[in-house]
Amino acid sequence: MLLSVLINTILEFLAVILVFYFILGTDFLITPARILLSLIMFTTQIIMQAVSIKVFNTSLINTFSILAITIIIFNGTFLYKTCWLSVLSLAGIIAAYPVSNIFYIYSGSLIDSTSATGFLRLTDRIILLIFIICAIALHKSRLQRQKAIKQIERKSCFLMLFSCIITKVLLGMSELLFYRNINQFSQYIIAYLIFLLIVVLMVTVFAFLKTQYQHNLLKEKEELQRKYIRMEQLYYSQLEQKNNDLRAFRHDFNSHILVLQDLAYKGQTEELKKYLEEISTIHKQSFYISTGNLIADVIINHFFNKLENGVLFKTSGYFKEDCFASSFDICTILSNLLNNACEALERKDTPCPKEIYLDIDSSGGRISILIKNTSGNIIKNKSGSIQTAKPDKDNHGIGLENIQTTAEKYHGFIKTSYKNNMFCTYVVLNKPL
Repeated sequence: MLLSVLINTILEFLAVILVFYFILGTDFLITPARILLSLIMFTTQIIMQAVSIKVFNTSLINTFSILAITIIIFNGTFLYKTCWLSVLSLAGIIAAYPVSNIFYIYSGSLIDSTSATGFLRLTDRIILLIFIICAIALHKSRLQRQKAIKQIERKSCFLMLFSCIITKVLLGMSELLFYRNINQFSQYIIAYLIFLLIVVLMVTVFAFLKTQYQHNLLKEKEELQRKYIRMEQLYYSQLEQKNNDLRAFRHDFNSHILVLQDLAYKGQTEELKKYLEEISTIHKQSFYISTGNLIADVIINHFFNKLENGVLFKTSGYFKEDCFASSFDICTILSNLLNNACEALERKDTPCPKEIYLDIDSSGGRISILIKNTSGNIIKNKSGSIQTAKPDKDNHGIGLENIQTTAEKYHGFIKTSYKNNMFCTYVVLNKPL
């Protein structure tokens, strides 16, 4: 019995950790002190289990130890962890509920008998193994779920927690009624009507969460669309101004050349430098970047015009006319890439010269976008993902996640690297078949 309980305990801890990381997409928050504390708590739980079985011939509940270790090693609020641990625990109970009742009905044995207890412990072990296998199998879409779960509001977490409590109360009532001295037909009716009620309750809760997620997603798209429209309006007004400046510059071009020649002949170097700087400023104001895609042009020129003097910005490549990626997705990728690059140039530890290079390739049924920018030292968390340098980590640092989600939509990918003070991001989108 002791060995069986220890195996179940280890599987339960492992299942919770893998489900939190792979299925829920929760990042680890690991330090040497946290690891040591978690190991101490896990070892203590194992010892307490052994003592309880030897002395009282019964095993202890692992819920509190699992919650404590989950709080220690995972990122997120206490409410978030408590909520999802309750959901996970309830999922295991609901999965085992029909099995235990059917076993009781057809075996005619008491539920606390040795054979029944061994069978139910084996059932729990199988369910835990199923959780572990599902978590590992779903690891590739981890970041997509992480983004969706992050959008769940605090009040929804309270709703989920309350629903779990109500469900467990209903399960307890069902068990009390089920094992009373009543006929077999009544047992069926009592057990499975309550079970059906529980399933309806859980489906309703998750349907509400899905609706809320879709609502938040639509709000995000609507906000991005409004932002794009504002940028497009600004773009056309700036484009008109650039054209006027360019016509004025061309009209006075010969006069500028004569002035430069005169300053050069007279050896007035300082005046020549100042005049050249003024001409460079005029040239930048009238400079326009074209990639063959209106949305891309709006985004790129918007960020180009925001750059301070002295920043080198170079682009190459273009989009095909029959671009398969939607305007919304191109906007998401380019705006996040360029926003991250511009924010990196604003950091105090970013060395000079400050540079941004953008390369676009749209050929062979794929779109690849490479952006390189000068950057200070980057920060990575324990999972290897890049961590934002801003203090408000909950509201920043999600740009690369949004890009990755968009890339996966087109069966593509995103790669990042950092070398010689240059941060590189490579995004690939594949044309749908």
